Amino acid sequence: MITGVPTQVGTYPFTLTATNTISHADLAAAITILATVAPTVQGTPPAGQVNAPYRYQFQVTGTPYATTTVSDPADLPPGLTLDGQTATLAGTPAGAGTYRFTLIATNGVNPDARLSVTVVITGHTPSVGSTTPATTTMAIAEASGSSWRGQLGVDGGRLRCTCLLRRT
Repeated sequence: MITGVPTQVGTYPFTLTATNTISHADLAAAITILATVAPTVQGTPPAGQVNAPYRYQFQVTGTPYATTTVSDPADLPPGLTLDGQTATLAGTPAGAGTYRFTLIATNGVNPDARLSVTVVITGHTPSVGSTTPATTTMAIAEASGSSWRGQLGVDGGRLRCTCLLRRT
């Protein structure tokens, strides 16, 4: 039996010898000591926008490699999921808001790492009275007498609508 508390990482070869009154036998062997390091998790995810692809990878360390989970998956922004193997939060957000959750990294070495996370998802739709200037354009697709039909776009936003204008 080999006993003790390892203090250094490495591979340590040795020879095991068995002896009796008739003969002896040698066996070459080695013990490999691996480091175990408790996990850490870091990161500050950026804000996202509704209906725009989102991807953020948290930084996770530890030996063996740590996997990640969310304390309550229902706290994630709708449309986003966490890949526990890569610590990547990704998807297409479906709702605007401020979402708070706890990310947990674990690898079997205590203590687990916990990170309080806040992700802000914005709607990004220009509104009347907005402090961000918007430029509107009208592309006339069809003209008939006193009516014009076309597409109205807003520069700096995602507003798109079809309009029918009539001369009065």
